[in-house]
Amino acid sequence: MISKILVNIGLPDEIKTANIGSLLHGCLMEWLPEETVSFLHQYSTYSPLKQRLLLNDKKVQWEIVVFNDILFNQIEQTLTLRKSFRLHYNQKEITIEKIEIQQLAIEELVKKYFSMQEVPRYARLNIQSPTSFKSNGQYDIFPDLKKIFRSIMRNTDTFFPEYRLFDGDTLEYLVSKTKIVNYQLRSTKFHLEGIKIPSFQGNFTVQLNGPLPVKQLSYFLLTFGQWTGIGVKTSLGMGKYFLE
Repeated sequence: MISKILVNIGLPDEIKTANIGSLLHGCLMEWLPEETVSFLHQYSTYSPLKQRLLLNDKKVQWEIVVFNDILFNQIEQTLTLRKSFRLHYNQKEITIEKIEIQQLAIEELVKKYFSMQEVPRYARLNIQSPTSFKSNGQYDIFPDLKKIFRSIMRNTDTFFPEYRLFDGDTLEYLVSKTKIVNYQLRSTKFHLEGIKIPSFQGNFTVQLNGPLPVKQLSYFLLTFGQWTGIGVKTSLGMGKYFLE
């Protein structure tokens, strides 16, 4: 089951930034049972817990996406017990205004997208939180479709092994049938415990080509990536995008 918890929070203006994602993650680690925290530390690369801060003009939302039912129940329970909490880093009080739960079975998602007879020709990714990839010890601050698809496929295989998708040849073929045709991006930094991670935000458009099954897979992955996030540190607040 894919579970999303959307928490409307009251956040002081001086800390309205995606950079507090790591602090919010720290709150969850403090609230959860010790054995759960140990369990999560085993999945440092593809964690079943993703969370990030979503900022817009009208409200601030803390989005928590969970790919483990037991973990979801624990997080839901600990949040519903609280009306507010403090960030230990700066002692700012954050109020919890509303909690919304959304759940979706992976079977429904697979059935929907792999039965599509008409797949959109273009997919626009709106990057909501700083995003970056890392290879050979270096951060990459440009969108790379091979890294994007590989990230989503690896996450899918980790959480839902019955739908194993990653294959080197399949990945190469997907990349050959898709391309970035437009972008509006800016470089930025994600602050994490004294480290500034080079990253990017903005939007870019992907053109989907190839036979219908290939376009179905491409569109499914880009849709699923809205939950998993892409790139590094998706549990700490990075890598969130919306598909338009």
